Amino acid sequence: MTALSELADKMNTTQELWLTTQRPGNGVATFPLWFIHDGERLYVLSAESSSEVWDVKSNPSVEVAIGDVDSTDRLAMTADIMDDPNWVPMMLGMLEKKYGDGDAERMARTAEAAKGGHVIIKLKPR
Repeated sequence: MTALSELADKMNTTQELWLTTQRPGNGVATFPLWFIHDGERLYVLSAESSSEVWDVKSNPSVEVAIGDVDSTDRLAMTADIMDDPNWVPMMLGMLEKKYGDGDAERMARTAEAAKGGHVIIKLKPR
């Protein structure tokens, strides 16, 4: 596995991370997600009712691939749901700044899909 600090440059130019969660019944699921990193942790914004949130609540041990689902740049991480609603507007602003106008339509679809509300998933290396 790769260390988060080794991927700082790649995270600045990569659009998505691929979050692999453990499903109930020993299956796995992988989700492409936009992300923000602060050098020590990764953060993703997700719909509160999404499959990845339910999976993380059931088992916080996840794996993250940076840039491509088949990337060898993989990280073993622990996920934590941050459901404080004060974080969500700040996260939305950071995502808009990172992804810009080029992804405005996708941002709108993401917001529409999250009618039940957003949560932030904080990912930290295990």
